[in-house]
Amino acid sequence: MMNLKHRNQLKWVIFYGMILILYVIQTTPALLSFGGIKPMLLIPFAVAVACFEQPLQSGIFGMICGLFTDAASGYLLGFNAIIMLICCVLISLIHTNYLKSRLLDSLISCLVVLLIQRSLDYFFYYAIWGLDPEGYLLLHRFLPTAVFSLSIIIPMHYAVKLLVNKMKQDDYDLKIER
Repeated sequence: MMNLKHRNQLKWVIFYGMILILYVIQTTPALLSFGGIKPMLLIPFAVAVACFEQPLQSGIFGMICGLFTDAASGYLLGFNAIIMLICCVLISLIHTNYLKSRLLDSLISCLVVLLIQRSLDYFFYYAIWGLDPEGYLLLHRFLPTAVFSLSIIIPMHYAVKLLVNKMKQDDYDLKIER
């Protein structure tokens, strides 16, 4: 049987492997695209992990998800990484100290992060330069992407919860299940 340290390492290997899988899915053209809108898969995944993990690990994980999101979107490298680093640390602190990691709490956390990320994205890349004075892109591209991405948190929350709970089980508990 594996001890707790090896299970923890395996859990993180699975999480980082999932980043690669989600990155490939997110960057595949026309996959999961509805009406020209694709969901952002890595941000809800980072939020789901942050709801269950400690602040340092969540911050590093969120930063890596942000770097992959930057690479997928073609934006300035580090823009989403900084946003995700700060948001994931705050989410982890809030969830470990005040909230339980329930689906509703994860949904609210993901909604806040997506609104912050999409608003800053719109502001720095379009609004500040006057490229979208009527707000068409905000209403027809950025906010629908946030709503579509929010729906992704539901399966990710349960998948992360299952993995975290499975890896926290004692060897004694694993023997009893057999």
